[in-house]
Amino acid sequence: MDADGQHEGRYISKLVDKLEESQIVTGSASERGIAYKGIIWRILRLVSGISLSDITSGFRAYTGDVMKIMVTYEGLIIDYQCIGVLLLCKKHGFVSKEVSVTMNPRKYGNSRIFKNSFDIIRYLVSTFLLIGVKRW
Repeated sequence: MDADGQHEGRYISKLVDKLEESQIVTGSASERGIAYKGIIWRILRLVSGISLSDITSGFRAYTGDVMKIMVTYEGLIIDYQCIGVLLLCKKHGFVSKEVSVTMNPRKYGNSRIFKNSFDIIRYLVSTFLLIGVKRW
């Protein structure tokens, strides 16, 4: 759960319940954000092979097996956790599911990814490099 006030605690049990079917569950609110965010998500899904609708959501539940991987050096060096963690988990054969949630407007801070054009381009370049490295 991010600390920006977007996520509602009432959905936690919904995420945890879905862990019976997978090792990672993402709370997805694919309608959030502005139009270009949807375009970026489509590009990232295509390039990464990850099929989640809200690919940058930080509202997730993980099993203990996933957490063991995330605290290794390989997991700790990931700059952008949203895609990086999903790629790492995919590499290790973990199954990822999503549940639909409602997200509030951000109450605190600014997005590291979507605050200006330069940061969006930097995020895309970093993510494409990460995807390339993880695939090879």
